Amino acid sequence: MIPILSISVSSAKANSVTYPCTTTSRLLQFILTSIQTSSDVRPRELTCNEQTQIESSNQESIEITTGRKNGKAVICMGFSRDVPCAIILADLENNADPTKTLAELFKIRDDGRDKQLKETVERLFIRPAAIIR
Repeated sequence: MIPILSISVSSAKANSVTYPCTTTSRLLQFILTSIQTSSDVRPRELTCNEQTQIESSNQESIEITTGRKNGKAVICMGFSRDVPCAIILADLENNADPTKTLAELFKIRDDGRDKQLKETVERLFIRPAAIIR
């Protein structure tokens, strides 16, 4: 049984975000907590509608990647490769390298053993469901 988790991360950390809705999704909690661990990202607040969309999707199809929005690098989530940035999770700051930052957030090592790591020529894709198993 998965406990109900209230996503409300409030600490002394400058880039902490409080999410307005309650979730039962371990995967969503893991993603949002991971994103708040770096000073190189500024997390965005998800709406309740976005949280519901994430929770009701096929958890195995969720991929985290990087993209660009208004000329700035972002970390985003998609449910298919057709729309890899359906929901923007965070903005990158301090001229951080998007691929390196994303790998560090989810503690991905680049030694070929991580099954959740899917890299294309264009960008890195991470499947968080494979990490929390």
